[in-house]
Amino acid sequence: MRPRDSALGKKTSEMEGSGDDEDEPSPPGEKPKRPGFLTNVRNTRSGHWRNWLASANVTVGKDKLQGGRCIVPATMFAEPDRNTAKPVVNRWFARADGTPFSFAGIWREWQDDVGTIKQPNVGLHRLYAIFTTEPNGVVQPIHDKAIPVMLMTAQDVDAWLKGPLEEALKLQKPRADEKIVITPYDETEAT
Repeated sequence: MRPRDSALGKKTSEMEGSGDDEDEPSPPGEKPKRPGFLTNVRNTRSGHWRNWLASANVTVGKDKLQGGRCIVPATMFAEPDRNTAKPVVNRWFARADGTPFSFAGIWREWQDDVGTIKQPNVGLHRLYAIFTTEPNGVVQPIHDKAIPVMLMTAQDVDAWLKGPLEEALKLQKPRADEKIVITPYDETEAT
């Protein structure tokens, strides 16, 4: 995934649909379609996501594309602070104990263009997104839309990657307030 844009090749408005439409490559001779990309997923009931959520390695559709559940290792994550004016300031969050964690993710192959208009990159690509849930009490005053699903223990990771779907989806909940802190990280100083 390119940090600036891509994930799983569907527009957010398409997430609520039946999921019956498979991603079709652009027909030969036609300009490649450019779907709106997303980097996080919350609606696990969507037919589009259910196939990819079945396990850590699945094959889906007539093109036999690979995908499944995955983890995305992290030490921090940022959310835009709704209390700041333009430019909006990102606030960074981490585990209270400072140790790494993983996001619950999903990966899949996608056949089409992930390049720019000037530099197309047509082919088979591996894309991923992270799962989100409602924010906890630490994040909610800053960003009231969502928080990444954080896997904090080896048991969480094992349940996400190897457990039955029903068990894995139980992890889609915010972590306790005392487990997450706002960090003093200043992204303006990191450049």
